[in-house]
Amino acid sequence: MAANTQKHPAPIDVDRLGRPLVGPCHLWVKAVDRKGYGVIGNRDFGSTTIQRAHRVAYALAHGIPLTDLRSVPELDHLCRMTQCCAPRHLEAVSHGENVKRGNVAAINGSKTHCKRGHPFDEANTRTYRNRSGGTSRACRHCQRDASRATYDPAARHDKHLRATGRSQQRGLHDQREVDQVADQRAIRD
Repeated sequence: MAANTQKHPAPIDVDRLGRPLVGPCHLWVKAVDRKGYGVIGNRDFGSTTIQRAHRVAYALAHGIPLTDLRSVPELDHLCRMTQCCAPRHLEAVSHGENVKRGNVAAINGSKTHCKRGHPFDEANTRTYRNRSGGTSRACRHCQRDASRATYDPAARHDKHLRATGRSQQRGLHDQREVDQVADQRAIRD
């Protein structure tokens, strides 16, 4: 596995908890997935499934059988390098702890445009409280487009009639129109 990695100085000297990082990063130089994690086909380990390289490295360093990789807990990259496979830079944590240590708010907060390319400026941005109590933002232009795509005036009118109790009256009115048209056709024939 060492032949598939390249030593690289860690981008930071201390992790998020203030502890010093020991040793360089061991960056995976082979295949990576779309999230930037190194991947390895572990056919040699008794399975044909693809595993993330840092999980395999952690298992090897901690004596976990490679046939039991599912027992490896979620790992936090203390160096913040997703390609790093250095066991000293990996720490087993719960999913919640890993999310807390991540920097999702800073990443999303630094975005200047929505995913469809509209600017996040004062006129086009709606801020609101999300379910977890934090502040989120949304693109007004995208929300307007989504609202227009699902808007059906006829359905809205029917809902209004049902709410006011006039849907039965409308049904009678529509039936009378149908009967009148039928009578007119019968007279012509």
